[in-house]
Amino acid sequence: MNYRRTVLAAALGFAAMGTLSALPAWSWDNAGDSAARAAERHARRAERIEARLERLAERLQIQPEQQAAWAAYAQTVRSVFGEPHARPPADADAPTLLRFRAERAAEHAQKLNQLADATQTLQQALSPEQRKTLNELLRRGMGRHGHFRAHKRG
Repeated sequence: MNYRRTVLAAALGFAAMGTLSALPAWSWDNAGDSAARAAERHARRAERIEARLERLAERLQIQPEQQAAWAAYAQTVRSVFGEPHARPPADADAPTLLRFRAERAAEHAQKLNQLADATQTLQQALSPEQRKTLNELLRRGMGRHGHFRAHKRG
């Protein structure tokens, strides 16, 4: 049961951070964007991921003996959320679009499982107090601007 909570907390935490929305590619509003704009968006996303990881490490007060577990977790987060997807052609037919979306959804599920495994490994390296903090932070998620929410849900 604890593992399921950790998986859910990790998924909800990163969903709240706004990074999951880029994974499934449910719409292609920006299909006409230039490669330069796509690269710019990717760079901004990478910066946001790094800033969020930095804040999380700070809140968890990662100790030197926990650095290996933290580095593995952070690398998983970067790999899960870092790379944008190629989009189907603008003139793709409906079955092609649906297959593309299905492939992205399957990939999304696989990446969430990787994140859950990495979160569980990190959690095992943390002290009980750090685990409590991690669970609270990921359960509440982060606000749109990357700030951990201070309020408690009732």
